[in-house]
Amino acid sequence: MTTDAWTSIAKVGYVMCTVHFIDQVTWMLHSIVLGLYEKTGHSRAQDCVQYAEKQMNNYQLTYGKMTAVVTDTEATMVAAGRLFVEGSHQANGDTRWHGC
Repeated sequence: MTTDAWTSIAKVGYVMCTVHFIDQVTWMLHSIVLGLYEKTGHSRAQDCVQYAEKQMNNYQLTYGKMTAVVTDTEATMVAAGRLFVEGSHQANGDTRWHGC
């Protein structure tokens, strides 16, 4: 999964989540946008993870099904990456975080 949170020039916050997977039969890469949502409140790592986990739940995705979460390396998203890994371990998953 890739995710990012940002604030527009109009001071409106957004969060986007996209999942990527390779079809086991055709070996084709697929990318599906789970959602682009206007975010209210703060722009803390916990908020970004909460929005992403909500989308995961909407699509019945679990940490056990995810290999990695990728974000940029802005400080808030680095902290979010740590929270994703922590959440995965608490759910008996092995999801890793990668910054780009």
